[in-house]
Amino acid sequence: MIRIESVNNYIEKYYKPVNPQMALLREEGEREHVPIILRETEMFLGTILPLIKPKKILEIGAAIGYSALYFSYLLPEAAVLSVERDDDMWEKAKTNVKEHSKMENIFVAHSDAVEFLEMLQEDGDWKTEPFDLVFIDAAKSHYREFFDLVLPLTKEGSVIICDNILMKGMTAEEEINKKHKTSIKKMRDFVNYICDIPNAETSILSIGDGISITKINRRIDE
Repeated sequence: MIRIESVNNYIEKYYKPVNPQMALLREEGEREHVPIILRETEMFLGTILPLIKPKKILEIGAAIGYSALYFSYLLPEAAVLSVERDDDMWEKAKTNVKEHSKMENIFVAHSDAVEFLEMLQEDGDWKTEPFDLVFIDAAKSHYREFFDLVLPLTKEGSVIICDNILMKGMTAEEEINKKHKTSIKKMRDFVNYICDIPNAETSILSIGDGISITKINRRIDE
């Protein structure tokens, strides 16, 4: 998180899990340092997604399936397609989806995200019935690649949300952390890119570890 600890603690005091099962899953994820969405980010998504009302959701980076499950509990009528490359994470995500009785609503693919998105590009059904919401929360250095590949899978009014774009504040700091120099440069370039693409509007927010929200005003292939 970016803000001082007292502010974070104050905000998170108002966090409420969507249900007891998800509270336990969050506790597990935080205890084992799994990269699930932060509490503040979840609070924000819990407000904005019911306003967007997406029916088809694509998630890049499932981890243990926490955010996919959260989307499904928040929007019971929505179909969630998620992809995860890591073997152990994918197995945990599948198990969690099954234990939460969400197999009819959520499908977690086991694949490299780029390869999976390229496959979706070739499947005409995904272009004729595009996604209402895309949530990107995977390898930060590949955000530009993910974003470009999901654009053709969206439509007018679709929303693309990218998580962790501030990278614990490093994206915005004047002095670049040498250890993460390449990742920081790529993220800065990505933020510049999404804020300047045609036919879309992007906002950058310091919620959680930073999120971007891009609203598509017209399909990229139109």
